[in-house]
Amino acid sequence: MRDGGGDVLGGLGPAECRADALGLGSRRVGPRGHAEGDVPLCADIDTLSAYLSSVRYGVSVQARDGATREELFTVVDCVMAGWDRLVRPPT
Repeated sequence: MRDGGGDVLGGLGPAECRADALGLGSRRVGPRGHAEGDVPLCADIDTLSAYLSSVRYGVSVQARDGATREELFTVVDCVMAGWDRLVRPPT
C-alpha cells in the first residue's frame, strides 16, 4: 500500500488506504471479501466485523489524539500479520 517514501499508492488517501488495508466495512468483509478471495466462505463474518470495527475505532481515537501515520500503519501491519488466522475456519 505504501511505497518506499511512505506515500499511499493507488490514488487513495491515508484514511482510505488504512480502511482498505484493514478490510473495514461490511461490503469488504462480507460478500465483496468473499468474491475477491480475501475472506473464505467459512469465516465468521460477525466476529471478524466486530474485531475490525474495534480496530477502526481504536485507530481513529489514536489519530485524533495525535498518533503519527507510522504509528497508525503499525496497527494495520499487526492486523494484516494475523489476517490468515482471523479468517480461517473455526476449529
